[in-house]
Amino acid sequence: MGLKKLISSLVLATGLICTPNIAKAEEVPKRELKLDLQNPVTNFEANSNYWYSADQIVGKGSDVLYENWKNNLATKGGAFFLDWYATHFFRFLTHELGHVREGKRYGEFKTGWDGNHWVDFNQNFIKEYQHEHTDEQFFQAAISGLNQDEHNSYMTFKNNLDRLSVHDAFCFLSNKWYDVDYIMTGPPAEEGGDPANYIERLNDKGINLELRDYFLQAIVADTLSLQTWDSLEVIGDYLAFGATSKKPFMFRLGRTLFTPPLINHYLTTKGSFYNITSIINPNNSQSTELSFATPVNFIGDGKVDKYRLGGQLNNIPVGKYQFSPFYYVTTNTKFNHEGYSAGFELKKQLNKSVDFRVKLEHNDKDLLENSVKGEREGFNVVLGFDIKF
Repeated sequence: MGLKKLISSLVLATGLICTPNIAKAEEVPKRELKLDLQNPVTNFEANSNYWYSADQIVGKGSDVLYENWKNNLATKGGAFFLDWYATHFFRFLTHELGHVREGKRYGEFKTGWDGNHWVDFNQNFIKEYQHEHTDEQFFQAAISGLNQDEHNSYMTFKNNLDRLSVHDAFCFLSNKWYDVDYIMTGPPAEEGGDPANYIERLNDKGINLELRDYFLQAIVADTLSLQTWDSLEVIGDYLAFGATSKKPFMFRLGRTLFTPPLINHYLTTKGSFYNITSIINPNNSQSTELSFATPVNFIGDGKVDKYRLGGQLNNIPVGKYQFSPFYYVTTNTKFNHEGYSAGFELKKQLNKSVDFRVKLEHNDKDLLENSVKGEREGFNVVLGFDIKF
C-alpha cells in the first residue's frame, strides 16, 4: 500500500508540473527511453536501461519545472527538492535490484516492500536469502548494488554529450558519488552495510584493504572525473543565474574533440579497478568510444591483477542500419591474453521517434562483462527499442 501511495504521489507531481502552457515546447528538449526485452531484475544492463528510462521521465518533468521555477531562490530550491526526491527513489531502486539480481542467481530470494518510510527507503525494502549460499555468492551480491550505481553514472555521461541539464547533472552526481556517501554514512557489516561488507570479505581472503583505502579509491575516481565539476557548475549556474543547461566541457586536439576521461570504480571479489572511458568526436553520431581498465592495487591492497582495453565504433551507416562494432581484451599485468568481449549493435529507425536495436556479443572471462555485470560466458543476444519523447 505504501508503494502505491508513493507511485501515485510521483505521478501526481509529474502531472502537475507538465500541465499545458507552462513552458514552450522548444524549451523542453527531447528525451529517450531505452527499453530492453530483458528482465531488469535478472539482467545488469536491462536494470540500467530501465532505470535510465524512468529517470528520463522524471527528467522531462524536471526540465519543465526548472524552466518555470527559476525566478527566485525559493522556487529553485523547491524544484531541486522535488527532483532530488524522485531521483533518490529510482537510484535506490536500481541499486537494490542489483542486489536482488545476484541473490536470485543461485536460488530463491525473498523481496518485499512495506512502504512506511518516505525518505529512508532502505527501511522499506525487504530482501532475504531463501537458500543456502556460499561466502563468494554473498560477497558478489553485496557489491552488486554499488557497481550498478557506477554503471548508471556512465549511462548518464554517454547519453548527455551535447547538453547537460540540471536534472542530468544531479542524476550523475547522485550515482557517481553514492559510494563516497555510503562509505561515510553506511551501517557496519553486521547491519548490511555494503562498503563494510566489502572490506570485511576482502580481509577474510587475506586482502588487507581498509575502509579509508576504499574511501580514497572512490574519492580519486570521482574527483578526477571532470564530469563531476561540469555537473556542479550546471547546478551552481541554475541556483545563481537560472541557467538550466550547458554544453559539457571537451578537450580539443587540432580538429578533434574528445571528452575528459570518466573514471568508474568497479568492485570485484578480489578488489577493485578503474574503468577509464573517453569518447572521441562526441558531437558526431559516428563517434568512437575508448576505454582502459586498470587495477587499483596502488591504493591499499587488491588482487585483481588484470587490464582491459578496447573500444566501440558508433553508428557506421550500413544501408538502412547503423552498425556499432566493439572489441575489448582482458589481459594479466604482463599483457598476456586472458579474455575478451566482442560483438556489435545494429540499429534501425522505425519512425521519427522509435529505433529498434539488436546487440550480439560473445564474452569469455571478460573483466567487466563477466566479473562485474555477471553476463554468462558465450553468446548473448539483446533486443530493445529506443523511444524519443
